[in-house]
Amino acid sequence: MIGVATAGTVVQRLPGPTETPAPPIDLSVVAVTPSPSPRATSAERAAAKTALDEAVDLAATLDAPVTLEVPPTLVAEVAATPAGAERLAAALEGDELVALPVVPLDVSSAVAAGRAETYTRLVNAGEELLTAAVPTAAAVRTVWITTDALSSGGAQQLRDLGVRFVVMPAELYRDTVSSQLPDTDLFVDA
Repeated sequence: MIGVATAGTVVQRLPGPTETPAPPIDLSVVAVTPSPSPRATSAERAAAKTALDEAVDLAATLDAPVTLEVPPTLVAEVAATPAGAERLAAALEGDELVALPVVPLDVSSAVAAGRAETYTRLVNAGEELLTAAVPTAAAVRTVWITTDALSSGGAQQLRDLGVRFVVMPAELYRDTVSSQLPDTDLFVDA
């Protein structure tokens, strides 16, 4: 079951050298489900599938748009049957799916290991899988959701892939990002 919680949010948007600041965005509901590793046990895969089903059910019940970070391979598994494809199409119509690598891979680690091109290929494959599985929901690269530290190389790789907004816990932002950036305007929702 998906728990409902409130949290403070920090959204920071830094324009590139040739960009004007982006207009404000409305962010209503974000749901993140675990991505089982390629070596996941059947119990871990079942838990991830249950979390995906709950996120889809949540999106189906809300009128507001939902941004979902869900494992592309699990979404494709559900969409592999006519009933699953129909359920996803109806439940996620007008919502957004965050484009993720087709298999879990940390962007900071990939860049540090000199595998940025591999990471890009995996994101492209994940995005294509999501688009094919749920054509009624946009697979987007503009948002990245993380609870892990993000290196400057990883952040640049995400930016190169089209990410413009990173959503992370306030503690992570304070610990890993704010000390590396110049003073900027922050939008805080406490």
